[in-house]
Amino acid sequence: MKRRQFIAALGGMAIARPSGLCAQQTRPRIGRLSIGNSRIEDAFRQGLRDFGYVEGQNLLVEYRDAGKTPGQLDAFAAELVALKVDAIVAGSSQTTRAAFDQTKTIPIVTMSTNPVGLGFVASLAKPGGNVTGVSLLGPEVSGKRLQLLKQAIPGVTRIAVIWNPDDPAAHFSVEESQAAAAVLSLKLQVLEGRNADAIDGALQAAMNAQAEAVVLLPTPLLMGSPGRLPVSRCGGGCRHSSLTGKP
Repeated sequence: MKRRQFIAALGGMAIARPSGLCAQQTRPRIGRLSIGNSRIEDAFRQGLRDFGYVEGQNLLVEYRDAGKTPGQLDAFAAELVALKVDAIVAGSSQTTRAAFDQTKTIPIVTMSTNPVGLGFVASLAKPGGNVTGVSLLGPEVSGKRLQLLKQAIPGVTRIAVIWNPDDPAAHFSVEESQAAAAVLSLKLQVLEGRNADAIDGALQAAMNAQAEAVVLLPTPLLMGSPGRLPVSRCGGGCRHSSLTGKP
């Protein structure tokens, strides 16, 4: 099997098959490390079925989902390494960091923003190491996001940006947003939102500062439970943009 034949099976990721994976055992075991994103999990399972992999028959999957407790990611990653899984599928920069800190030998399939900048791979052309997958254009579109928002709301000057500091890739998006705001003559208010309650508080802070619009930067937290975001907190005092993209 070639390197890219698992693209659909892993929800849009390209996976590098561990050497001798299929020869070692009839039922390979993979680890799935996630943080509460049910939509991606459904696509992951469907993709496996589309490629003829049925859990419990010709494939074993060890699921570890941090859900509301991202502090457990490191422990869950350590569990998967201890189980000696053949590969770990980590669908975000945050989960990839947890897996990468635990192993440099087990293949990790990632869908990450700026994997080079985060040190997961040496380069996109020649990643090396044990990480492969898809690089997302998270930081690169941060400036465009503000530009489109300014076009959509003529005269806007005060924008609040909410980000999750626990997501390692989000730092790059904040930096790009700040650089773009300077060029666009926007006053940017950067607020932290590690969980739904923190986002609630950040929205209140944005309203208190008379922000005219709010941008939610990409993070697995927002992807996992968009319906639970307390965006009504803004009321009519500001407009909110759910341009969260992917983790």
